[in-house]
Amino acid sequence: MRNTTKKIGLLFYFIFLIFAIGISSHADVSAKDNESKSSRQLNRSGSVGEIERSSTLTFSKKILRLGKKTIEVEIADNTPLRSRGLMHRKSLDDDKGMLFIFEEERPLSFWMKNTYIPLSIAFFNHRKEIINVVDMEPDGLFRLKLDSYFSAGPAQYALEMNRGWFKKNDIDVGSKFSFVK
Repeated sequence: MRNTTKKIGLLFYFIFLIFAIGISSHADVSAKDNESKSSRQLNRSGSVGEIERSSTLTFSKKILRLGKKTIEVEIADNTPLRSRGLMHRKSLDDDKGMLFIFEEERPLSFWMKNTYIPLSIAFFNHRKEIINVVDMEPDGLFRLKLDSYFSAGPAQYALEMNRGWFKKNDIDVGSKFSFVK
C-alpha cells in the first residue's frame, strides 16, 4: 500500500512537471508572438520588447573614482539604455561596470532578466554616496521567478559591478563616487 502511494505521488509529480513545462513553453511562444506583432506596430515608440532585442543601442563610457579605485563605466541614462543594462553579456571585465543614472532620487529596484553574470549593485543618493550594496543572482534557466533587488532608500544612481567587487575593494555605505575628466 505504501509503495503504491509513492508511485501515485511520483506519477502526479511528473504529470505536474509536464503540464508546467507545457504552459511555460506556450506562454513563452505566445509572448514572442505578441512581441513580434507589437514591435511591428510599436516600432517607432521604442517598446521594451523592441529595446531588449535591439543590438544597436550604444552606451557612452566614463571614468569615475570610487574609494581608491578608478573604474570605467558604461552609462545608462535613459529608458532604452536602462532597460537593456547588462543583458545578454557573458562576462564583465575587472574594474568595469554600468552606471544607471536617474533624473531624481526615488526608491529603485532591479532584476536580472537575461543577465548571466553574477553582479553586485551599489545604490547611491543624489550626493553620490552609497546607501546600500546588494549581491544579485544571475537569471537561470530553471528559475521560476526573477528576484527583485531594492535600494535601502531613495537613490539616483546604481552601479553594477562583478559580484564581490565592492567588498573586495573595501567600498561600503557612505563611499562617494566622482567623475574623472
